[in-house]
Amino acid sequence: MFARATWVSFRGHCLNSATNKGPHRPLVSGIEQSQPPLKRINGVNAGECRCEIRALLKNSLIMKMKLILVCLSLVTLACGAKVPTPSNVMGSPFPQVQGKNLNQESVTLPDAYLGKTTLILVGYTQRAQFDIDRWILGALQAEVRAEIVEVPTIAGMMPQMVQSFIDNGMRSGIPKSDWASVVTIYEDAPKIIAALGNERPQSAYVALLKRDGTIAWSSNQGYSASQILALKKMADSL
Repeated sequence: MFARATWVSFRGHCLNSATNKGPHRPLVSGIEQSQPPLKRINGVNAGECRCEIRALLKNSLIMKMKLILVCLSLVTLACGAKVPTPSNVMGSPFPQVQGKNLNQESVTLPDAYLGKTTLILVGYTQRAQFDIDRWILGALQAEVRAEIVEVPTIAGMMPQMVQSFIDNGMRSGIPKSDWASVVTIYEDAPKIIAALGNERPQSAYVALLKRDGTIAWSSNQGYSASQILALKKMADSL
C-alpha cells in the first residue's frame, strides 16, 4: 500500500542507476570519435562548438532537476495539512470512498466488504508501510478473524496525475495474488482524512469494521502487542 515494498508515498518505486566501471566519458565523446576533426565551422572553432553542446546539456539537466523539485514541493504541500484525529469514531460509518485495487478494478469502501468483518489499514505516506507490515504480520499470527485490506490514501492533485506510476510501483513489489486486497484512494482521499485524521502519518490508521461497515475499533498509535490483543478481542466479539 504497502517488507513487501515501498511507495512513491505508500509502496513506492525505487530507481537505481547502473554503475559504470570505466572512466567517465562526456555525452558528446561519441560524436568526437565518430566525426573527422574539424578546425572551424562557419568561422567558429570546433572546440567552442563542443563547449556549447556541453553547456546546453548541463542547462537541460538543471532545468529537469528544478522541475522535479517543484513537483516534489507540490506533493509535500498537498499532503502537508494535518487534520486532528477525532476523539471517538466507534460506531461511526467508515467514509464511503471510491478507488481501485491493484487489479485496476473499481472498489467502493466500505460497500465492497459489507457482510464481512474487515480490517482496514490506511497509510498516508511511505513511512507508514513498516507499521502496516507489522499489523498484517501480527494479525495473521494472532489469527484475527477479519479480511485485511490495505488502503494507501494519497491526497493532492500531483499524485492523481501520476497515479499510474505509483500503482505500477506497488505492483512491482507485491505478489499478484495480493493485488485485490490493496485499494488505492486518490480523489476521495480528503474524505478519509476528514473522517479519521492524519496527524500521525508515520503510523497506519487501523480500523476494524463490523459487517455493516461501521467502525468497531480503531487506532493510529502504531503497532504493539497490547494493540493487537485488543484488536483480536474486539474481532472475536463481532
